[in-house]
Parts: sequence; C-alpha cells; structure tokens
Amino acid sequence: MKCSSRSTRSFASGGFWLLLMTAPLYGGFSSPSGESAALTSAIESAVRARVGHTSVVSVTGITGVRMLHDSPSLVAVPDPSARIGTPVRFVLAAGDAGARTRIGEATATVQVSAPAVRARKAIARGERLDDDAITVVATDLNGQTLRPLLSLDDARGARVKHDLVEGALITRTDIAPEPLVKAGDVVRARVHVGDVELVGSGVAAENGLKDEVIRVINQESRHAFRARVVGSGEVEVVDVR
Repeated sequence: MKCSSRSTRSFASGGFWLLLMTAPLYGGFSSPSGESAALTSAIESAVRARVGHTSVVSVTGITGVRMLHDSPSLVAVPDPSARIGTPVRFVLAAGDAGARTRIGEATATVQVSAPAVRARKAIARGERLDDDAITVVATDLNGQTLRPLLSLDDARGARVKHDLVEGALITRTDIAPEPLVKAGDVVRARVHVGDVELVGSGVAAENGLKDEVIRVINQESRHAFRARVVGSGEVEVVDVR
C-alpha cells in the first residue's frame, strides 16, 4: 500500500484520537482501585487549585473515563466553563508542568465547600466594603464556577457593582477593587538582600492592586524601580533600575 506524505501526516496527527477512541471505556468506578483513587485525587487537586487550597472537595459520579495508560503523575484539567455541582469534563494528562502529554478524559461531578466572603448586611451599589459589611462563612459553592474565592483582604475597600442582600456570597464579579496604592502616594518599600530586609520609601508612579507590579520612584536618587504591591501603601521591590 502506498501512502502519500500528506496522508501519513494526517494519520499521525490523528493517531492520538484513534487510540483514545479505542482505549477502554469505563462507565464508572465501583471500587476504590488504584486507578480510581489516582483519578479522584487528580480531580480534587485540580479543583482546589482553581477554587482555593482551603476548599473541601468531594468527587462523585465519575463516568466516561478514557485513558491510554495509567500514570503516576496524573493531572486533571477542568473545562473552563465548568460549574460546581454539575457534570464537569476533565482532560487527563501525564507528566510535569513543563512537559505534559494528554492521555485521556473523564467526566465527574464535584461538590465543594470553603470559607467564603459574605455580606453581613444589605449593601447598596457603589458602597465600599469594610469589616462591618463582610465576613467569612463556610459555604456550599454549588452552582459557582471554578474560580478563586475572594479573601477578606481582596474584598476590603472594594466597591460593589450592584445591590447585595444580607448573606449574599460575594465574588470577584460583584466588586470593583480599589487600588491599594495610588499614583503619587508615598509608599513603604521593602527589599531583601540575602537574609537581610531593608526598608525605605518611594513615590508610586502608578496605581496598583494587590500583587500588581508598579513603577516606584526613589525620592532621593530619582531612580525608578519595579515593586509588587503587598498592602495598603506598602510594596516589595522586585528589581532596581
């Protein structure tokens, strides 16, 4: 049989899918075998990485499992549109973050609970959140997307985009964060040299939310440096120019 280079390339590029389609298909796991335990652990880890490491994850209803082979380094990647409490498709891969190879897929339902920011009282649109308005409560996250939860530090000082009722779960889509540092602010700047921490001051040249890297000017030398916002009026130097 004679194959053109084009047909050979097509076959090779589709080889994974051919193997995947013919790999064993399991309707679900009925016993805690090593394979099911590894898959469950990979799904739990994937969900915690998305929602938060303090979350409690329960995996149920694993179906449609297709795997080319087992792997001691199994990684599960959820569908971007996944919601907690509904069947979620996970792509399964093997290897480390630098060189992962897709080896299959599975569908599972996950239930998640975690400490989450909620409204202590009714909050009107445009109001700024403070400690009297918010609290952290253990929350069932059924129906929520697999996105990081707010912390009190994230929510504190932000303005709400719409009215919130008492007890409402507050997510990133509900708030407009206020910069912890604003252009023109005098900030406290920390820099680590080995085991020694040096502290100085500078003037912020840009607004910055928490963990954003902004430009800061040394008041004495007028030299600029880059610094990460770590708190209100506080930055940590990441490089000096």
